Amino acid sequence: MRALLLLQLRTGWKGLAGWALAWTCLVLAVAASTLSLYPGGEERERYAASLGASRMQEAFNGRGYELRTAGGILSVEVGMFGLLALSLGACLMAVGRTRREEAEGRWDIVASASRGRTAPMRAAVAAVALSLLSFGAATAVGLVALGLPAGGSLAYAGSLVCYAMVFAALGFLAAQIAPDARTAAATAVSATLGCYLLRALVDGRHWPATWATPMGWLAETRPWGAIRWWTFLAFALTAALLMAAALLLASRRDLGGSAMGMRSGPARAPAWLSEPWAWTWRTARAPILAWALGAVVLASVMASMGEEIRLEVAANPSLVAVMGGQDPADFLTALAMTLLALFSLAAGMAVWSRYRDEEAAGRLGLVASAPVSRKRLWGTWLAWSCLAASGVMLAGAVVYAAVLTRVSDRTGPGSILQAGAADVAAVLVVVAGAGVLVAARPGLGRVAWIPCAWVGVVGMLADVLRLPEWARRLSPVQAVGRAPVESPRWAAVGAFAFAALALALVGGRLSDRRDLAAG
Repeated sequence: MRALLLLQLRTGWKGLAGWALAWTCLVLAVAASTLSLYPGGEERERYAASLGASRMQEAFNGRGYELRTAGGILSVEVGMFGLLALSLGACLMAVGRTRREEAEGRWDIVASASRGRTAPMRAAVAAVALSLLSFGAATAVGLVALGLPAGGSLAYAGSLVCYAMVFAALGFLAAQIAPDARTAAATAVSATLGCYLLRALVDGRHWPATWATPMGWLAETRPWGAIRWWTFLAFALTAALLMAAALLLASRRDLGGSAMGMRSGPARAPAWLSEPWAWTWRTARAPILAWALGAVVLASVMASMGEEIRLEVAANPSLVAVMGGQDPADFLTALAMTLLALFSLAAGMAVWSRYRDEEAAGRLGLVASAPVSRKRLWGTWLAWSCLAASGVMLAGAVVYAAVLTRVSDRTGPGSILQAGAADVAAVLVVVAGAGVLVAARPGLGRVAWIPCAWVGVVGMLADVLRLPEWARRLSPVQAVGRAPVESPRWAAVGAFAFAALALALVGGRLSDRRDLAAG
């Protein structure tokens, strides 16, 4: 077991340390900013009476408790970005240390020794647990160093570790159920986003069902006041049950197998599938449709709360002052457009991820052996990635406008659709940039996730972290203007559209100049 754990740490230390470092920096940066923005009782009272009492805040960041303390405000401000960054990161880390390692053949070598079927997975669980514990320890020490109470800091860091462990266990289970790493990651991510949307609906409508998802339990720990220990027990039991199920499946399946078998396809492919356009759609349609469905559901949930949030803000003078007299529906729409932009970026990036997988497996080479140029092949994938990203963005914007218009007669669809159209250009320049990186070298495609992450940081945490304007403008979505709170910057929209076209030309040249990785 010790040797297998060392092997896990040796082969996966970058991911294990990288996630722990990113989470720690996120929490400590928000904590430092919170202490600076709300140093005393007067500022914290104002926060509790305004943003702390906002249903919109609860829907996206979770319910807040002890909001007259720095720790209570920190828990809310880490909010949505923390809820998703911790859970998604833990899921992906678990899948990476299990199913991806298995796909690369390392578990075949380990299994040849007499160590038991579940030994590699138990080592992976230990490695992920060490990463989470290191994150918890560093976070607790950092919070205490910033001046927060030691007891609350330990309880808060502990709750974050327990929360992340539940979703890591979900990732381990998905790795045993799904037939490959890609499907396992998609399954875990879908379940996580479903949990988030359910929690947002429960908290946004003040339903007494905070127990419905682990994301609701996190706020209920109340680490900065009277700690509720039942939440820690709930986290532990859920993680243990999911882990036990994963270990049971691991003990009963063959290497390379899965609980969810892959169905056989037809013996012969239709003639139309031989065309690059149709083949690309057939290969990438699953993530495109999944992200489109997620965007539609997200838009429906957010828009359905629009009128309730408007009435709530109108009844709270503190919230009216915070929003500067602006229509609260505009703030909700701006946030919705940012989230839809993230979904559309994920759809476009998922297409390039499939491209890398097809090239590594040699199937892209088989298609290229036909009378079709590599530039045309790459251009087909670029077209589908751009169509996927823009389609998800516009579909979400249309659904959001339709639902919000239905629940509120004071909101027209024009400004919403205008905001969605402006964000399309911002999304396309990132997706085209990812295509250029993949054309230059397949492994560089992962670098394109950095601007996607920055879009999320700026959209969710720019005010909390007090980012300077130049840093905010590094996010393409911010650069085109947060419509309808701001007017769209059509000059930036045009510049991004031109840049996306230029990147497409550069990528086409690069794709023709290098050899394929396989095939």
